[in-house]
Amino acid sequence: MPYVAIQRVSNLCDFLEYFINQDSRAALDEKVEKCDWTKHINYIYGYSFVWSFGCNFAESAHGALDNMMRRLFKDLMFPGIDTVFEYKLDVETLQFQHWNTFS
Repeated sequence: MPYVAIQRVSNLCDFLEYFINQDSRAALDEKVEKCDWTKHINYIYGYSFVWSFGCNFAESAHGALDNMMRRLFKDLMFPGIDTVFEYKLDVETLQFQHWNTFS
């Protein structure tokens, strides 16, 4: 599917807006110490980048993209099993949950 570069930026902004909107921020403010906000923003940005950049690639490209994303975001503790695309970020706990655990 054809994709223009600006769409990746737009997707990234959409992801960030979703994760850092007023409702989710208010809920997180109660649970996250001020010093932990940097860590939360790093996880939210990294996860958002992974999906905004990689969402339009064929599944067969996920292996190569996985290696690149893990190098770019080595501070995010992606599980070592499967690719980064197999996980959802729990924003409250900063834990990655495999998509197959949701039904």
